[in-house]
Amino acid sequence: MKTFFLSIILLISFSAYADKSYVKGVQRVTFRSGPTTDSKILKMMDADSPVTVLEAGEEWVKVKDSQGLEGYILGQFLSTDVPSSLLYKWIKSKFEKLEIKHLELKEKKKEAILALKLKEDELNKSTSDLKSTQSSYKNLKASSEDFLKLQSNHKKINALLDDQNSKVLALESQLSRHYIYWFLAGGGVLLLGWFLGLQSKKNRHSSSLIF
Repeated sequence: MKTFFLSIILLISFSAYADKSYVKGVQRVTFRSGPTTDSKILKMMDADSPVTVLEAGEEWVKVKDSQGLEGYILGQFLSTDVPSSLLYKWIKSKFEKLEIKHLELKEKKKEAILALKLKEDELNKSTSDLKSTQSSYKNLKASSEDFLKLQSNHKKINALLDDQNSKVLALESQLSRHYIYWFLAGGGVLLLGWFLGLQSKKNRHSSSLIF
């Protein structure tokens, strides 16, 4: 299949050569100003030189060379067959161009593979960083949950302490009132004892006066 397409490309590319005629033979051919041997020789044409046919005669053919110069050449020295040497040069030129293109594509392929490898490394690194971040997030989340539990327990303990402090303060207040009551009661008993003792002395003193 590749050979078929390559042949098609070669045929299309070579069509420009098929439209021309070529000086045949190994000798040099006279290129004259007119269709006679007496006409002025404009120059000598080398074999395999391409020309464009302008007028075809029985003996002489009017042509135009590659520089645009017009003149006459004997028809026996012209052929529409592409010379082997020219065909070789053309194929060699095409091959060299294709080889250069092949090397360029090969280099681009290497660059593409290298770029793809770099992208793959970046992707692997990003995946690794993502996994590491997810692990850190899970650990942080677990630590946060533990912290929230500790904070909740701390609040509960503080509430219990506040309640106990309130109870202690209430008990201290009650105890203080009891102390005051006992103090007052003790003072009243002493005062009553003192008063009774004083009355008792008065009574004894009065009794001694009567007798």
